[in-house]
Amino acid sequence: MPQKDSVQQSQYFSTSALPTSSRPPAFPISNTSAPPASAPPGSAMSALPAPPAPAPAPAPAPPASNTSAPPASAPPGSAISALPAPPAPAPPASNTSPFPPSVTQNQQGQLVPSNPVVAEPATKPQTPSPINIVLFGETGVGKSSVINLIAGSPTAKVSADVDGCTMASTRYDIPVNNASYTIYDTVGLEEPQMGVNGYYDAIEKAYGLIQSLSNNGGIHLLLFCLRGGRITATVQSNYRLFHEFLCDKRVPIALVFTGLEREQRMEDWWSRNEGSIKKYGICSVAHACITAVQDPDDPGQVNKYEESRNTVLELLSKCTKDGPMVMDTQSWLVMLLGRMATFVPKRRRPKRKDYTRVLMKRCGMEPDAAKKVAHLIEGGRT
Repeated sequence: MPQKDSVQQSQYFSTSALPTSSRPPAFPISNTSAPPASAPPGSAMSALPAPPAPAPAPAPAPPASNTSAPPASAPPGSAISALPAPPAPAPPASNTSPFPPSVTQNQQGQLVPSNPVVAEPATKPQTPSPINIVLFGETGVGKSSVINLIAGSPTAKVSADVDGCTMASTRYDIPVNNASYTIYDTVGLEEPQMGVNGYYDAIEKAYGLIQSLSNNGGIHLLLFCLRGGRITATVQSNYRLFHEFLCDKRVPIALVFTGLEREQRMEDWWSRNEGSIKKYGICSVAHACITAVQDPDDPGQVNKYEESRNTVLELLSKCTKDGPMVMDTQSWLVMLLGRMATFVPKRRRPKRKDYTRVLMKRCGMEPDAAKKVAHLIEGGRT
């Protein structure tokens, strides 16, 4: 009797495995088929694969039905036990992360910033702003040699053929260590006073110098170059021309004494002459006693030259820390020319029309601008 039931049951299930079109209509499969989970072990039903899962809907999948058993409670060996468990929703990071919001952990277990700052592309280092120095003194005192000393190489031409006109200048751009110096090698007075023609020449040269200084940020330092010797009336006039007339006593001035290669100790020269220099009204914020003469065959002179260079570079570094003195070109020119006229004998000083003519012809000023400057030089007001 059990064998008969087994045969009938096997026939029944083999019929249900046929396509729907070949099934006998008398069998209500949906009412008599047992669920896979309750099929006895070893029956044909347990060998059937699980029905394919329905295609996912576009919208988020709804939560599982209350009637479906969780995977953990499925009978061993059933088809449903082979399905992977649905992933559990990730808890909020703020509730589970042991690190502050600004820190996270990468795949290697290292702590890294959650929102790393992206570095800006590297930019080209900026060139330091030039430090403008007006180097002045009489012709032949060694200004060009001082420039070469500062540069550490032959930069300025040492020659007697340079323009000897008062206020004529030559510009040199010299980078030294982390600084950039722009040095204006400027001709001073050759005599305590000026003739009217020399004054007209100086007007032209002064205009070019002031334009360049005004356009490039002003003056940081005056460097007065002198030969080691006595103080003359021309030395005093040059001091006034640049420190008082050009810079209105608003720019520090340092003294450089050249030609001291014969001194056993160059600084001793200053110790002997400091009093007389100050007696003539020549004051300074610093000084340097040097030699600008090179002699590679004389070890003692080589050492003095290197010592002189270090002394001057230290002076420049110390005396150029403050900001520059700068004025607009017109005001600067009026101030300088009006004061510089005192070097011309009073009876020969230019008149307003003379200033206008020189400013137009030699400096290239427009007529209205030249007339205005000439008027201001004579003490008038706009």
